[in-house]
Amino acid sequence: MADDEKEEHVRPPYAYYYPVPRDSSFGDSMLVWYLSVIRRRIWTVVAVLVVITTIGTVNAFRAPKIYQAAAKVLVERQSSRLIRMDALSQDGGGWDPEFYSTQVELIRSQAVMEKALEQKGVAALFHSEPQNAKRSSWVREATKTGAALLGFMPAPPPEAWERLRSEVSANIIRDTHFILIKSQGANPQRAATLVNAVAAALEQYTVERRMENLGDVFLFLEKEKKKQEQLLN
Repeated sequence: MADDEKEEHVRPPYAYYYPVPRDSSFGDSMLVWYLSVIRRRIWTVVAVLVVITTIGTVNAFRAPKIYQAAAKVLVERQSSRLIRMDALSQDGGGWDPEFYSTQVELIRSQAVMEKALEQKGVAALFHSEPQNAKRSSWVREATKTGAALLGFMPAPPPEAWERLRSEVSANIIRDTHFILIKSQGANPQRAATLVNAVAAALEQYTVERRMENLGDVFLFLEKEKKKQEQLLN
């Protein structure tokens, strides 16, 4: 019986027992326990913090500088006039969020991006393959080979206008008639060139559409003129 009682009181290895208090001071005791652990490992914690801070500082100084170019474009909604012989209606020109959201999507459209590529010096920026793409060319070729072996069609490379769109963003300045076109990159001259090209392309596209609308209005007036002349005759 004595041996059995001894075996029952023998604690298994790697087991720890501590009394669990039943009052509200349980949380305070656990906090004190955690603080005591941190106090015993204070130098380890300090060493880890110093190493992490040093690595972060070195990486911050070694990281390349990122430049941002921005162009603020004034976009005003033209008053649409429907000319009739009996009435003349005109829309207001206030701030319309749907209109300016449409203008943002227009800036990022293929039509505007292709016109931006026609600007001087812009197309040459996208004819050459980027440096990071050259470095990962073997990875891309391996991926294409693996996809071909599995029977998948490889995705076509992005076109020049799609690469230009990925480097340019447009945001609405709320309660104003301005749209902010921005571009970021390690090369400030490249960012400024892209922003100016997109802004000029938007202006050119808007003028062309306006001329088309004026041509449609002129044809409409010519038809109305002929109708009225026939009525008078």
